[in-house]
Amino acid sequence: MTAQVLTGFIWYDMNYGKALEIPTRVLAAKLSDSISLIEISKIEDERLLIKKLSNPQYKLSEVDGLPRLNALKTRDRAVELLFKHVFEQEFGRLLPIHITDIELHDDHGQEAGWLDLFEAHYPSAHFTLYVQLANGQWLRLDAYEGQAGMSMAPLMDLFDYLFRIYFIRIVVIIGIALFAVRQIMRPLNRLAAAAERLGRNIYSPPLDIDGPTEVRRSAKAFNLMQQRLIDTVTEKTRFLAAISHDLRSPITRLRLRTEQIDQPVLRDKFRRDLEDMENLISSTVDFMRGVEVHENRHPININAMLQGLQVDAQETGAEVSLHGEAVPIDGYAVSLKRCLQNILENAIRYGKSAHIEVMDSPSRLRVAIRDHGPGIPEDMLKQVFEPFYRLETSRNTKTGGSGLGLSIAKTIVEAHDGEIHLRNLASGGLEVLIDLPRQPQEPSPK
Repeated sequence: MTAQVLTGFIWYDMNYGKALEIPTRVLAAKLSDSISLIEISKIEDERLLIKKLSNPQYKLSEVDGLPRLNALKTRDRAVELLFKHVFEQEFGRLLPIHITDIELHDDHGQEAGWLDLFEAHYPSAHFTLYVQLANGQWLRLDAYEGQAGMSMAPLMDLFDYLFRIYFIRIVVIIGIALFAVRQIMRPLNRLAAAAERLGRNIYSPPLDIDGPTEVRRSAKAFNLMQQRLIDTVTEKTRFLAAISHDLRSPITRLRLRTEQIDQPVLRDKFRRDLEDMENLISSTVDFMRGVEVHENRHPININAMLQGLQVDAQETGAEVSLHGEAVPIDGYAVSLKRCLQNILENAIRYGKSAHIEVMDSPSRLRVAIRDHGPGIPEDMLKQVFEPFYRLETSRNTKTGGSGLGLSIAKTIVEAHDGEIHLRNLASGGLEVLIDLPRQPQEPSPK
């Protein structure tokens, strides 16, 4: 906008000069004719001729010399150069000329302001100047000169000013700015999308190293950070796997020694403690492996997957029903099957039966698994997603598991850019709703 204001001042100055150009050329031609007549006349006839040539709009008078002159404005200096150019063409030589005052008047003879460039149909100019004849005599001219009208109607001139100077330029500048900003923000959007993917799946594909130098450096730093996180998680998993392997040997020896205990009560206590130790080790390693998604995304036949889980559950004597179908969805097949299996096993464990409903749409896939169990207290619906969290009061303590099923399921769903919700049913039981988008979500540009 600052640039446009400056452009407006320049346009006003140019239009002001354009309004002066025609009066200047007309007056310069008149003055040239007057000087030609005066110079070819006799000396005694000069004063009479000067008087005859003068009128209220064109006053010529002889002066003894130049008065004290003020410095000309840049715009007035251009008018003076135009006078000299006309004189040079007319006489073949330069005539000394000094302009002391130039004013632009409106249709009513008043000094014109900036609005008059749009409103006045016939702006005129008032000149006060001094010119020297060939014999050294100085003449003073005080003249008013008009023109045959502006080059276009004032309203059209105003429309031309606003449309061409402001509207078109602003539209072009905004278009260029939007394009440039989008080009600059595109790598940042990719970086933001990669950061979101990394939060859901640490093994997401790395960023492409392209674009400006700063963007390439940011992508390299991001990929390096991701690799370090992967190395850290992998190292922890290996560490836990090594510990579990090393602990299983002494646990096995303790089992053998436990069987040699003569007291049945004490022997049973040792057995339970050893089972708890082994379950804790297995659950910890299982959780660490569950949060990692190493697969590549590919189309998954969700109907076949759910039907297979239904058959497996029914073979164990559980009652499982399945309603609805869905077209294939891109995802991590092994991890998604594990997620659905954990939730289905929880439903069977606590509700003795399960009902699976598939709701498909062009943009999202929803799978709801409902049971008829005791449900979950409302204030604990979010806490159950924490690792190793068990509801001892509301779930069966003997079949409560290790408290990792929902935590692993949530991690896998988020790796698919989806959401998982728990809801207690009015008729009793719990509903687990898995909501998966058809396409990976990207953050919208700001």
